[in-house]
Amino acid sequence: MLVNRVRGMTNLAGLEAADEFDEIAEAGQLEEPAADQVEEPAEADEIEFLPPDNGDHQLRQLVAAINKSPGLEVPFTLHVGGGIVTGSLVSLRTYAAGVAETMRAANPDSPIGDALAGYFDSMVEEHEAARDEDEHPDEWVNTRCVHLRDAVFCDSKGNRGTTMPWWRGRIGAVAGWSIGFRGDPDDRAN
Repeated sequence: MLVNRVRGMTNLAGLEAADEFDEIAEAGQLEEPAADQVEEPAEADEIEFLPPDNGDHQLRQLVAAINKSPGLEVPFTLHVGGGIVTGSLVSLRTYAAGVAETMRAANPDSPIGDALAGYFDSMVEEHEAARDEDEHPDEWVNTRCVHLRDAVFCDSKGNRGTTMPWWRGRIGAVAGWSIGFRGDPDDRAN
């Protein structure tokens, strides 16, 4: 019944209180709409849900292509979290190998440094094995992260921040991107 469908609403056709609505309904002053005018709610299996935002599919395709071409680097700028990150877009393999090397250099003769470096070494091995198998021609669908070498952070006003040797971010968090460095490439170290 119409009464049951709208009982929880607080302001239907100028009615301010549920009590007034109940009085009108009981007095028979509400007309039921014709059957062909009533839309039944969709069944749960009929509702289409949007997939989670995994980011720009073209960016994911570009990152997947870079991942299949270790050694290739592309000057790149990303807009993330109200700021800008610019650097060289690199493959997952290059990123993981570089982070492992950085961990070893920062923690010489340390079991913790070796353990951390080993974790990134295993990323390289897993990436190599997956690439050699080439089981997933649409690998870009599962590409979730972008990797930069010598990343420079800039705030929303354009102020340069710290340069980091390696940066990894979720593609779903990227608001925009462009090929090329932000500003003058000769200025990147400053």
